[in-house]
Amino acid sequence: MKRALIFHGTHGSPEGNWFPWLQEELMMQGWQVAVPKLPTHDGQSLDGWIEALKGQIPGYAEADLLVGHSCGGTFALRLLEKNLVEPDQTILVSCLIDKINNGEYDSLNSSFIDYPFDWSAIKNACEDISIFHGDDDPYVTTTQADIIAEKLNAHLHMIKDGGHLNADTGYTSFPALLDSIHD
Repeated sequence: MKRALIFHGTHGSPEGNWFPWLQEELMMQGWQVAVPKLPTHDGQSLDGWIEALKGQIPGYAEADLLVGHSCGGTFALRLLEKNLVEPDQTILVSCLIDKINNGEYDSLNSSFIDYPFDWSAIKNACEDISIFHGDDDPYVTTTQADIIAEKLNAHLHMIKDGGHLNADTGYTSFPALLDSIHD
């Protein structure tokens, strides 16, 4: 059975955005899917998220697919970089790799972004990486998506008028993302 992990971002939860929809769609296709509850605001840090993942999802390292939204995508990159998981495919949605010029979120996300990414280690852990990004994302610039795509030779799907690809911009389902998942 294929296993997938879906990671929410700083302001998210497992019940938000398109995560429940994607979980249900994948489960109907026979996937085992987990959407861990990661600590946001109080206790949010890379180490805190790794500990939460380890505590909630035994066998997380055996995941075949990682999907991460916003800082959840950054978390997926750090898991790959640390060689904590080697999935067949990773999908990053509105992923950030640098500050977004919002003091509160930049502070919350600092342990994820305040040191350079080891792009080579990330590519070694997963060669099949795709990116979905709104061309008008109000938080994460398209430049960040372009950098990730270039560094990882990843396929970039730029979504016209997609915003942050969350429920606020109508993304409670995400068929294009589902269609990009390999069996």
